[in-house]
Amino acid sequence: MIDIKKIQERKKIRAEILEELYKLWFSGEFNALVGTKQELYQGSKERHLAFHYLLGMEFITITPMGGSSTKDEILSVHISAKGIEHVESNYI
Repeated sequence: MIDIKKIQERKKIRAEILEELYKLWFSGEFNALVGTKQELYQGSKERHLAFHYLLGMEFITITPMGGSSTKDEILSVHISAKGIEHVESNYI
């Protein structure tokens, strides 16, 4: 049986990430989340999976910016036009 609470938690995590990226995009300042994988995923498997889901849905882009190793690699995460449309359609 599927755990409904887990589904709700996953949807909430994805929505929070998209909303944060949406706010950054329109803030007029730095318009991306930037950090190591560990910083972005915050040690959470669910958050890690959320980023991959959003990337697969083409709601975000993830660009590697370098680093000394895969673990320390810096990533830049932007919301895409599809992601903006998704966020706005949930509020209107």
